[in-house]
Amino acid sequence: MNQDGIQIVSDFRNLSKDAFFEKYNCFFLIKKENESSEKASKNLVFATISVNNLEELLSQAKDQGSENKITEIISVKKSSRNPFLKKIIVGRTTTQDIIIDNSNISKYHGHFEYKTEDDLSFTDRGSTNGTLVNNIKLEASIPMNIKDGDAISFSGINYKVYNNRKTYLLIKDTKFDF
Repeated sequence: MNQDGIQIVSDFRNLSKDAFFEKYNCFFLIKKENESSEKASKNLVFATISVNNLEELLSQAKDQGSENKITEIISVKKSSRNPFLKKIIVGRTTTQDIIIDNSNISKYHGHFEYKTEDDLSFTDRGSTNGTLVNNIKLEASIPMNIKDGDAISFSGINYKVYNNRKTYLLIKDTKFDF
């Protein structure tokens, strides 16, 4: 878990619900284990199984449920690291608001911008490896509106975007190892 995520979970545990919403009046990027940028294809499989195999299959299904474990939480808000007033910069350098430490991410990959507290957009700055929103490649310098539940992929690094209330519920339903 990233430092921002550890602080967010700690605040979830220590603040009242209202205090959490007041402190985090923003959207979040949530990364889960084994999340793919491609839509998962669902294949129907028909099989005859014995009762002995049923317990093993149920155990495997339970183990696969852990693939939805949250591994990273990033608040989409300004930091004191860059001079832009409205732009929340995403990139790999330590001067950005949202730092994604991966060589496939451009130094200044793009930026989020709030028009209102519930109206968020993302603009790719012409990054080398691109940005996808709901599997649609963004054109450079053209803002794309972002909604609660949208999938966003920065150079193949995949997140879901959630508002503070949905994030609160996701944290509530997740067991963390720290």
